[in-house]
This record gives sequence, C-alpha cells and structure tokens, in this order.
Amino acid sequence: RVAAPSQEWRVTQEGHLERLTANGWSRVLANETATFRAVAVMGNDVWAGGAVGALFHSNDGGQEWKAVSLGGAEIGAIISIRFDDARHGAIVTDVDKRWSTSDGGATWTSQ
Repeated sequence: RVAAPSQEWRVTQEGHLERLTANGWSRVLANETATFRAVAVMGNDVWAGGAVGALFHSNDGGQEWKAVSLGGAEIGAIISIRFDDARHGAIVTDVDKRWSTSDGGATWTSQ
C-alpha cells in the first residue's frame, strides 16, 4: 500500500499544508516558512515536505509535528513522499535527490 495524500490532507497552490476538519479546510504548520509541495499519510503518520528540503513528521495524525533533517546541502524542494508501509519510505526532490528509510523515518539514507 502506497501512502498518498489522504482526502483529509492537501497542499494548496500557495504551498500551504491543510487538513480537512468538520469546519472545512484548516491550515497546519502555519508558523513555518516552508512552502509545502508534498504530503503523505500512513495510518497516524503524516509527512509533509517542501522547499529547501523542509520535512515535517507527525506520528499522531497531525496534532504534534517535528522537523526532520535529511542533512547535506543542495537538497532541493521535496516533491514526492511515498511510504510502502509504516517503516519503508522514499523522498524525491526537484533536483533529483532521493532518500529512503527502512525504520519509519528515524533515519534517512541518500540514494
């Protein structure tokens, strides 16, 4: 099963991360300066990525978030986040850099 944006999450044309609530779409991580480009959901895990390698993770369905560092320079903008299951995922950037994880995102390896 590939994690994809669920119907509860989206990235707007302006690069804002939003979640669908009972009151409509609500902006998430509004205090972050990152322009978001990708979101993936796998169970309660939500991953959001964007400009300059910005990557954020929530393991509680989007209530609490933490920034995740991929390390290195010339990361580019994250344009794709995919998870095959809760442990195995991959990230692709607009400068064709790729990272993968086999431990649920605790560590990422450049490909």
